[in-house]
Amino acid sequence: MTHLELREKFKEFFKSKKHVIEKSSSLIPIDDPTLLFTTAGMLQFKPYYAGIKKAPYSRVATIQKCFRLSDLENIGKTARHHTFFEMFGNFCFMGDYFKKEAIEFAWEFSTQVIKLPIERIYVSVYEKDDEAFKIWNEHIGIPKEKIVRLGKKDNFWGPAGDSGACGPCSELYIDMGEEKGCGKPDCFVGCDCERYLEFWNLVFNEFFQDTDGNLSPLQNVGIDTGMGLERLCYIMQGVESNYQTDVMKPIVDAIIKKLNVKYEDKNKTKINLIADHLRALVFVLAEGCVPSNEGRGYVLRRLLRRALKTSSDLGHKGAFLNELTGAVIDVYKDIYDYLPKEEENIKRILKDEENKFLNTISAGMNKLYSVMEDNKDSKVIKGSDAFMLFDTYGLPFDITEEEANDHGFTVDKAGFEEAMEEQKKRSRGTGEDKKSKFGYVANFDTKYVGEDLNNLTNGVKAKVISVYNDNTVIVTDVSPFYGEMGGQVGDNGYIETSDKQTIKVTDTQKKENTIIHILENNNHSFKEGEEITLFVNADRRMAIRKNHTATHILQRVLELTLGNHVNQAGSYVCEDYLRFDFTHPDSISEETLLNIENKVNEVVFKSMPAVIKYMSKEEAISSGAKALFGEKYPDTVRILDIGDGFSVELCGGSHLTNTSEVGYFHIVSEGSAASGVRRIEAITSLKAANEATKLFSKVKNLAHILNASKIEEITIRAENLQNEVKKLQKDIKQLKTSGASVTSFMDNYEDLGGIRFYNLEFNEDIKEVRLYADTIKERVKDSIAVMISKTDSSNSILVQLTGSAIKEKKLSANNIIKDIIKTAGGRGGGKDTFAQGSIENIDKAKEEINKLKSTWL
Repeated sequence: MTHLELREKFKEFFKSKKHVIEKSSSLIPIDDPTLLFTTAGMLQFKPYYAGIKKAPYSRVATIQKCFRLSDLENIGKTARHHTFFEMFGNFCFMGDYFKKEAIEFAWEFSTQVIKLPIERIYVSVYEKDDEAFKIWNEHIGIPKEKIVRLGKKDNFWGPAGDSGACGPCSELYIDMGEEKGCGKPDCFVGCDCERYLEFWNLVFNEFFQDTDGNLSPLQNVGIDTGMGLERLCYIMQGVESNYQTDVMKPIVDAIIKKLNVKYEDKNKTKINLIADHLRALVFVLAEGCVPSNEGRGYVLRRLLRRALKTSSDLGHKGAFLNELTGAVIDVYKDIYDYLPKEEENIKRILKDEENKFLNTISAGMNKLYSVMEDNKDSKVIKGSDAFMLFDTYGLPFDITEEEANDHGFTVDKAGFEEAMEEQKKRSRGTGEDKKSKFGYVANFDTKYVGEDLNNLTNGVKAKVISVYNDNTVIVTDVSPFYGEMGGQVGDNGYIETSDKQTIKVTDTQKKENTIIHILENNNHSFKEGEEITLFVNADRRMAIRKNHTATHILQRVLELTLGNHVNQAGSYVCEDYLRFDFTHPDSISEETLLNIENKVNEVVFKSMPAVIKYMSKEEAISSGAKALFGEKYPDTVRILDIGDGFSVELCGGSHLTNTSEVGYFHIVSEGSAASGVRRIEAITSLKAANEATKLFSKVKNLAHILNASKIEEITIRAENLQNEVKKLQKDIKQLKTSGASVTSFMDNYEDLGGIRFYNLEFNEDIKEVRLYADTIKERVKDSIAVMISKTDSSNSILVQLTGSAIKEKKLSANNIIKDIIKTAGGRGGGKDTFAQGSIENIDKAKEEINKLKSTWL
């Protein structure tokens, strides 16, 4: 059966058993910050098992996209392990059915629907689960000798993440044949070899495990099952492994063709690994995740680098993953129709990331081999060296570790992590997080009433609940002040005391549901229960609202302009400007940036309504409201709907009621915030209009300076000037390398047995010094040139060899420069013919050059 047929049979069977067929949830959990990726089918149902929410149905089945790193070291080596895979699952909440029915369903589907041979099926149960053993043995009729009791490690599942439903499980296995086995006399169900293949796991959820590991009985027991689609295809299609099924073989074949290798024993593991990682990359990138140096992004970066490193082992040296995305998408396009829409963006991200890595891997690997040579006796790479490879050469720790292991070395991982933590401390400095400053403030439920225009205009009467820090920090029962949260800064304003004193509120913070007002130093003695009036700086709040609403418009315009891969990666909204970080792999052209600004202003000038709505979290997400991956949301969420569906996002911040109130939107800057993340800073309203006026005034002045009668002529005039400058620069270079200038340094050499040795020093930038080196290369057949460049900002050095200096003397510019740097300090390298770097001590460099010169005679 094909994977398409198996999908339909699974859905049809469980429909007949009164299950709702639910769609797969995202690979990136929206409401579970404890997980980087969706690792199991039950994740979207966690609140139902825990009894936190009432399920809309008692029975449901899914084909869930999953991503796990727990089997990373086995990828490609075994027939059955993957990072990305799809999981068939049926689920039951509220005790609608339990062990007996779950076992019956699994048996019926396995033996009657897809007709697996009964004689090849075996079963395992949790060692203490007598009930499951009895159902399999007495009710289903499985002989006792084909039912194996296994311990907690194998047959007690969950939870997914730090907390959740869990319980004993029972697994179905199929005997794949003696030829797949390990040959050991005791080989049986539970053995790690390939013979007895587990294909369906039935979890009987009876407990809830909290974040401390404590188990408590679930109010309603439930069922959670999982059967890997890839393994089922492997079994049903009679092929040698998952990688030869119809979900993986087209990908494997595309890799074989591209790399021009044969699918034979010595290559299979490597080809399988590349196929697995490529498929995983395509799916996760399609959902908006981009490579980075932390979290999910680092997982992607790690997979991509492992795939490239593996292809290098197969003899392929360049980027290629981006060219094979179509092989993955062709397999799944009828199942996941969003994949073809994201293909161009996926290709672009992969190509960019591949090239970045390939540009750094060569130097990093060479340095790694050098480190291994220095430590060949101990066979241990120190943590400090591993960190140096990562920090200086960009070589990921996992690549260092894998390559070291291949050569019989171990790596001090603890030392590496210690060095990494030290760097993080240095980066963080001594700054203290704002939130941590208010750990002493007790938790209260402050009622926030700051979105009511009347409260912003006339103030709000409130009672003081708690007072701290000599009357400079207070908490009230109700407040119109917005506590800093979600990227929006806290309000300022003032309070009026019961005795009519006026005290400034300089900032507002939030700790859980407590709004914390920070006051300027004052002599008022606040009392608990004292009545005061709170006044927000309404003009400042209005400016913040304009920038915040503009941020939401900007995000939607970015999605429409750049692609659906755009996701928020951070934001900051204050009264002066807005900053928006978003996932995007490439720089944005000036033309595109102008287009984005114009489209935002189109929305502003269309006077679209901006409406706040409240609904359940599930209803909001299923309706398409944009949420931040990894954020934890309450059961009832606040939605900002701009333009009746133009932009719909979960947001708890302050907003306008109409886009026209933004006034005018202007982008101030755009640039890189991190790898794969771009940052836009912008201003709105009168500030943006004033900036536009200033810019127009500058343009008019520039037109006057360039003697352009029309503004449109500025570009032409500027280009003409630029061409003239380039011509003058070219003339200067020619002067430097001709005539008297050439004579001044070309004759300054020593004769080393027919080889001219130039030992020169210049008070010019290294770029200019390279011109002199080029002249020597063009005019002197056999030469050694060592040139030092001294400027106010740095000391540089280059080494260049020509002719018999390489062929007969067998010298290397790379080795020479490394010898100099080893003595004089600095860094650098290159090839046999040319090398360049920086030096710390020029005097020591000169001494080393003279020592080396004596060896060249």
